[in-house]
Amino acid sequence: MVFNSNIIRSPDSKSKQQSKILENKHIIEESVNMNMEIENQQMEEQQTKILQLSIINSPVSTSTGTILKINQSGLVTGSLRDKKDSVTYFGYLSDPNSSDIKEEDKIDYQLPRKNLEIKEEENKNEGRFFQIRYDDKSSTYMLKDLGKGLGTFIKIKSSFQLRDSTLISVGDSFIVINFENDNLQ
Repeated sequence: MVFNSNIIRSPDSKSKQQSKILENKHIIEESVNMNMEIENQQMEEQQTKILQLSIINSPVSTSTGTILKINQSGLVTGSLRDKKDSVTYFGYLSDPNSSDIKEEDKIDYQLPRKNLEIKEEENKNEGRFFQIRYDDKSSTYMLKDLGKGLGTFIKIKSSFQLRDSTLISVGDSFIVINFENDNLQ
């Protein structure tokens, strides 16, 4: 005796099965695409240099030892300006959180000062002292003195490419530059 093991399925059952297969295929494709996006983002982050600034001497003892990290978007954490535009501004404002400060005068990082009481004539030394800008084309960080404050260690008249172990003196503070991804140039 021979038995036929084929099961006769209704057209609806076959259609449901094909629909389920297509749905599963779509889910798998979405998952693969998401994984590729995550991998691409991780590769991009690994290739971007993280600029690390270490305050090694400061008139305010609590600032000595502070480490600031800057990436291609700007200051990674603690930005007073809270903008991600490839530029980080350093300076001094008597009240950096004041709502009266114009957008073009805001800073990302408040440099420490020895004497916090500002005299009227010292207001000329208030504002943005220098900026660090990430340049996408050359994949470098550029430093530019903005003409306020006491200047930098070397008076810079144009942008300056930051290199590992660069020492910067700004006002009463010294900052050392280090890159975290030292396999990158």
